Amino acid sequence: MKKLYLFVLFVFLGLQCACSANPKAGILHGDNSGMQKTASQPQKTVFLVPKQTKSEYFALMFQELTPYIENALVENNFIPAKESKHADYIAVVDFGTLGSKVITKTYSEPRYRYPLSFYEYDDHIGTGAYFDNGQEYRTKQYQVYPHFLTLACYKQKQQNNAEPIWQTTLVLQSLSDDFRASIQPLLVPLSKNIRQAVLWNDTVYYEFTDIK
Repeated sequence: MKKLYLFVLFVFLGLQCACSANPKAGILHGDNSGMQKTASQPQKTVFLVPKQTKSEYFALMFQELTPYIENALVENNFIPAKESKHADYIAVVDFGTLGSKVITKTYSEPRYRYPLSFYEYDDHIGTGAYFDNGQEYRTKQYQVYPHFLTLACYKQKQQNNAEPIWQTTLVLQSLSDDFRASIQPLLVPLSKNIRQAVLWNDTVYYEFTDIK
């Protein structure tokens, strides 16, 4: 019995040594295709310039927008350059608020049907339970202010005499007439639209609203 016990012990230790000598490779779960694709693509440098600097307000707003735009570009494999001469591309930024307009929005509400019978109990009079009778569609008009942001990308030193390589324009139909108050929601879809514009080498236009 003692010999059998020693034999089993030696076999167990031998298996342990074999396992430690040949450890299993770790498996990473999840979809890493996007990361691999980004890593394999060559990075491009880009320099941001405002479309016009006549207004002090425009210059201040451009400074405020720049970090957010650069972050969206970094997410799409662009490297912001500190000087235009060191950049492969020039990205021209334009933004502002267009004239207000009235839009009509259609929405639905449950339509209820009430029974005609009444009940009386302890001096309280009322109707019976109501029943859902489908949807009722209504329309409402809103005065909105279109805030826009355009990013047009050109090859270095060609922004004045050539079509942009790609361009994206975002338009937010907002209830607020303050462009600065609308910056954050306007920038939310920027990275996604840059990605689409770069993929197509074309212009991508995206319009949305903050009306709930």
